Amino acid sequence: MRDVLAPTALVTLLFAGYFKELTALAWLPVDLTLLALVATAGFVLATVLPQGAHMRLPVGAVALGLAFVPGVLLASANPYSIDKTHKLAITVVAALAPLYLLTTPRRQTAFVALHVVVGALVAIGEVLFPAGATETIRLALQGAGTIASGRAVGVAIVVLLVLALTQRRHRALLCLGAAVLSYFLVGSGSRGPMLAVVATVVLVAVLVPGRGRAVRFLVLGVALLGLTWLVLNSGLEGANRIRGTLSGEELGDESRFSIWGEAVATIRGTPQGVGWGDFWTVLLPGARHNPDYVQYAHNAVLETAVEAGWIAAIALAIFIGASLWKLGRARGARAFALFGIALFFTLNAMLSGDVNDNRNAWAALAVAWAVAPAERRAAADPHTAAGVGRDR
Repeated sequence: MRDVLAPTALVTLLFAGYFKELTALAWLPVDLTLLALVATAGFVLATVLPQGAHMRLPVGAVALGLAFVPGVLLASANPYSIDKTHKLAITVVAALAPLYLLTTPRRQTAFVALHVVVGALVAIGEVLFPAGATETIRLALQGAGTIASGRAVGVAIVVLLVLALTQRRHRALLCLGAAVLSYFLVGSGSRGPMLAVVATVVLVAVLVPGRGRAVRFLVLGVALLGLTWLVLNSGLEGANRIRGTLSGEELGDESRFSIWGEAVATIRGTPQGVGWGDFWTVLLPGARHNPDYVQYAHNAVLETAVEAGWIAAIALAIFIGASLWKLGRARGARAFALFGIALFFTLNAMLSGDVNDNRNAWAALAVAWAVAPAERRAAADPHTAAGVGRDR
């Protein structure tokens, strides 16, 4: 039972912000994020405490965490800085938890499957509890926003298509599920998640070794054609936005290039960083993308360089690169699904959101350092990821 409950607590922590504004959950006496945080921390402690003196110390994680500390010390007392530094504690728990909770094939399989469950729940929620007209006219879950909705549905599509590319079992059903969810992805009009889905699935199709390459590229081609058809012919408002981006009509003030340019200019003169949540202090009013203190670079590495300094940004870049490399070298449908989840959220972290908005990426990347012990246990586990942990 713990093999399901522990990953469920972690995934709930990662996606709690997507659901907690739902009126259907208004009866909860405790904030959903706090509830999931306590559950996740409890499972981690239950894993660590029995180890006593033999507890595995994640030296790399400690080093990365220490690199982020100067940004906390330099942070001012504006509302965004205070909120951001507090949420960093939650992000740290989310990033460390996979090292202790996802160390077996069963748990990693549950982690993969739960991403599909979340995507399906968001799609269903968009029908039952759609965002109001005051939020958006595109498809989105109530209170979640189009980007979050697009990410939740997008990662589920990635998992389904990666499994369809890497195993024969249930391939038609997996493709059908991805097709249904694609309607909601296109309807969200979220360009970052859309780009990340396409890039991730294409890269996995290229990386998967062995026989069946022709079938894999056939599946990939059909998936891309279906997605293109939805963008061109669905008539959804989100599809109109994506078409506008492709034609160059929807860039304008929404382009990330101006804020990235401001971030790069700031980095050159502030090797120590300006403090978490203090990007606004070096931005001219005309360069700010929000009317208040909530300013960030919409790129996790640039954001870290600006606010926590060069050392923290280099450490984060090494963590991202090493984790993706390690996940990409693993073999099997489950391993490629984990790689797909990590790459999808990493690409999103380079395009939108702040470091806390992208805690899904840090947790998915951290799984890389739990893969090796999981693979060592796989030979002795008769239930290794049935249908997910092995190629079929």
